[in-house]
Amino acid sequence: MSAANRALWIVIGLLLLGVGVAGAMASLDLLPGINADASVLPTSLNARWRDWGFWAPAASIAIGLAIAGLGVLLLWAQLRRRGGPAMPDMDVPDGRGHTRIASRTLVRALSSDLSRDRDIADARVWLTGTPDQPRLLLRLLVSPGADLRQLRGFVEGALTRFTATAGIDPQVADVEVRMSGGSVSRVV
Repeated sequence: MSAANRALWIVIGLLLLGVGVAGAMASLDLLPGINADASVLPTSLNARWRDWGFWAPAASIAIGLAIAGLGVLLLWAQLRRRGGPAMPDMDVPDGRGHTRIASRTLVRALSSDLSRDRDIADARVWLTGTPDQPRLLLRLLVSPGADLRQLRGFVEGALTRFTATAGIDPQVADVEVRMSGGSVSRVV
């Protein structure tokens, strides 16, 4: 899902939230210029609403709660981190005690190594899981003329160097390749 798509859904969510808050404020007579006793429904629907008695507001509340729940799920899906929480920092025995290695340092190192290739304009790296079972997610922005076979070889080389220097062998969970100005391709 692209950043523009996420931004669109966030704006839609905020607009719906604003409409809901405005409606609640109007019903509590807290909005100047709007009468709390004014009907929102057309006259023909007003009569039907009154005929339903208790069930009309109960159904409205149930539908409203269902829509609110779906909205929360949508916002959660748009704003959550990819692949789960970041991998915690590692404690590595070094003969005199332990050395703490920050996972964000490993992420920056791999991202920097990947960005050395002339065809990779941007490399985003997520390291999730645990130090015993790390998972790796990559998002690469590459130039339109990039040779994907050479790119794959470069990425495999970077992952080999990463494994050798970091001392962990992450499972590559997802590699997303996006051409500059183009669409997304999932490689793994």
